[in-house]
Amino acid sequence: MTNKDLTNKPAENAKDWVANRLRGEILTGTRPIGSRLPPERSLAEALGVSRITIRSAIGQLQAESLLEVKHGSGAEVKNYRESGNLDLFRWIYSNPELSNEEIFKVFADIIRLRRNLVIPIAMDLLAQISEDDLATVRQDLNAMAENIHEPMAYLEAHLRLMDHLVARHDNLAVQMLHHGLNRIIRQRPELILAFLGPLDEHHQVTAGFFEILAGSEELPDPSTLRQGLTENMTFFEEQALDRLKQHLGVTSPKEAS
Repeated sequence: MTNKDLTNKPAENAKDWVANRLRGEILTGTRPIGSRLPPERSLAEALGVSRITIRSAIGQLQAESLLEVKHGSGAEVKNYRESGNLDLFRWIYSNPELSNEEIFKVFADIIRLRRNLVIPIAMDLLAQISEDDLATVRQDLNAMAENIHEPMAYLEAHLRLMDHLVARHDNLAVQMLHHGLNRIIRQRPELILAFLGPLDEHHQVTAGFFEILAGSEELPDPSTLRQGLTENMTFFEEQALDRLKQHLGVTSPKEAS
């Protein structure tokens, strides 16, 4: 992330404004890991707010695991990569100061993590899909087809389809991670739409997968099935990431392999 003040606009109240400013300074490294915040009085004078406001903002950042408050020694900056959670990721993703390269890196990281969640869901679905499941899928696919020329409505139908598939997967951790990641990417719907590409083509591929699923009488062994799903998802998603890269004008993103 760029080493800039991430809060150029006042927040709804003074506490939020201070918390946003300090959070931004922590995430950009302006306030390094292990460093301590100045005393409350000094911060209050520097930012033009009351000590109570400073104390409340520090309490909020402590709850977010960005700061550790030690009696007698002040507030120490923690390593957010170790202590942070998905809610913090949402804040990073929606930061208006991110460059297009950084936006792409964050989005790609989310997609590749989500891929690891989707594989077991797809395996489970292939193994025991019911007529009720297929009826729900067809309803969502029909909603997508009806809204091919209405991108936002199409996107909602697509995400609803994913939610329905995850809901039938009996793994609480997978469900919570899926919904947490979806809350993050929903903040930038234009990026998801660029990732999906032409909606008629996206719908055709998605519907085709479920048509094969509905007509399958015998499946490969689990190892072969997992390998096939992984290879296909990787191929289509990397193509989609290339599309997003072009949309953002990114030529040499610093991606993790």
